[in-house]
Amino acid sequence: MSALAYAMEASTYLTAGLIDAKEEDIMLETAILKVFASESLWKILYDTMQIFGGRSFFATEPFERLMRDARINMIGEGSNEVLRVFIGAVGLRDIGMQLQSLVRTAKILLADLALFISLLQSFCEEPQNRLFPFNPSFSGPKQNAWVDPSGISHSQFCACWLSIGRRSRTTS
Repeated sequence: MSALAYAMEASTYLTAGLIDAKEEDIMLETAILKVFASESLWKILYDTMQIFGGRSFFATEPFERLMRDARINMIGEGSNEVLRVFIGAVGLRDIGMQLQSLVRTAKILLADLALFISLLQSFCEEPQNRLFPFNPSFSGPKQNAWVDPSGISHSQFCACWLSIGRRSRTTS
C-alpha cells in the first residue's frame, strides 16, 4: 500500500513538473496519471477494508466514506474505461505514423521490384531469340552491344536497376 501511495505521489509531481515547464502536449500523461491514481486509491482502500474487516463499515471509521469517494474518482473527470482507450490510441499514434511511412516505402520498392522482374523476364525469356549480338547493319549502339528486340538496351536496363537502388536508399 505504501509503495502505491509513493508511486501516486511521484507520478503526480512528475506530471506537475511537466505543467510547470509549460509542455504543450500533456494529455497522455495526465490521462495515465488519473487512471493510475484513481485505481491505486481504490486498491489501497479495498485492502484497508479487508484488513479492518466489518469494523471498517462503522460510522466511527472513515473508510466507508473514503471508499464511496474513491469510486467516484474512477468515474469523474472522464471514466477510466474511456481514458484507457484514449491512452491506447494516443500512445500508439506515433508508432502508427512510422508504420504508415514504412508501408509507403514498401509500396514504392514493390512497384520498382515488379518493374525489375518484368524487365528481367523480358531479357531472360528465350535467350537465343530475345538477346542477340549487335547487327552491324543497324546504326544504333556500339559494336558488340547486346540489344533487346523490344527496344530496351542493356544500358537502359542497368540504369533502371541503379535507379531502384538509389530510390530504396533515399526512402529508408
